[in-house]
Amino acid sequence: MLEPKIVGAPQDKNDGANRADTVAAITDKRLDRLFDYTKFHISLCLSASGGLVTLIGTARNSDVIMNLVGSPRALGLALATMIVAALAGGVIASACVSCRSFDEFWYQRQGPFALRWFQGRIWAAIEHGTFWLSVLLIAGAVLSKSAVLRWLVS
Repeated sequence: MLEPKIVGAPQDKNDGANRADTVAAITDKRLDRLFDYTKFHISLCLSASGGLVTLIGTARNSDVIMNLVGSPRALGLALATMIVAALAGGVIASACVSCRSFDEFWYQRQGPFALRWFQGRIWAAIEHGTFWLSVLLIAGAVLSKSAVLRWLVS
């Protein structure tokens, strides 16, 4: 009887442990979900960064923007943390493509080019943490303006 070939799987029938590991890696969807989640975050990072660059670049020439933003420095810091999140997301996405399993990504050192700075789980923490820190900084920059707070509570 013909057995289906699994690409990258050992074809020696005596090597059942490796074959089981390979099949388990193929059926584990965590790596695919992490890849999809990271792509979504990268698209948000790029969109938000473009908006922040525009906002910061035009803020000095616009009274409307200056009346809505209480802390321009917080916007600059938000842009910096959003860029870090996008870079970490790029490392995650490229590593997801080259790793064969979630555990391989999660526990092995990953990094841009040949620089393997951190384990995948650390990159995921960097991406997630800096993304949400940036969101909080954007909210804080806007909500720190008294006119905005008065408008929200009225």
